[in-house]
Amino acid sequence: FVEENDRAMESPPAGAYEPPKVKRRRVVSIKAAIILAAVIIILALGFAYKGLFVAATVNGSPISRLAVVKRLENSSGKGTLDSLITEKLIARELDKNNVNVTEEEIDAKIKTVEEQVTQQGTSLKDALQSEGVTEAEFRKQTSLQMRIEKMFRDKTQVGDEEVAKYIADNKVKISKGKEAETKEQIRAQLKSGKLNRAVGEWIDALRAAASIKYFAEY
Repeated sequence: FVEENDRAMESPPAGAYEPPKVKRRRVVSIKAAIILAAVIIILALGFAYKGLFVAATVNGSPISRLAVVKRLENSSGKGTLDSLITEKLIARELDKNNVNVTEEEIDAKIKTVEEQVTQQGTSLKDALQSEGVTEAEFRKQTSLQMRIEKMFRDKTQVGDEEVAKYIADNKVKISKGKEAETKEQIRAQLKSGKLNRAVGEWIDALRAAASIKYFAEY
């Protein structure tokens, strides 16, 4: 009789709730598998794209890209930031005035620069590498410069009388047979001066009218 009562106490009565132990174990196993898979993916991505976080290792000790960025910010952060701000203001104003250049025009300009660099005994690719500039960045800067020149084209024209006055005022001696070449060089020099002054005043006005908020101090 005692043994029967003990069995009755050990076994739940018919219809009573029995905790789903097996189901709970399955849920826990699924969660653990998901977490493990996520960890594996993160580790795999970290290894594949370690260059996004680590700039170099020295005898196995890492140097983070953040450390490099902080060093660069401390040395030239303010100048770089101001340059980026000015570039953004210029690009927005050029877009506003619909001043654009075609890909063909950019290609022609880059070809001219390449020919000039080649005459100096080097290649454009090597020249850019020595300056730490990529070809994509150079193309972007070339496009921006050409758009600026186009916007101020009317204000930077140099007439023959201006060239003649410069030659007279500065008593420039022109070699025989080099008259046309020398005059064109002077014209280009005067044009560059006009452009620099006009663009400088334009940028000052853009920065004065813009709402610029600094969140980083250098």
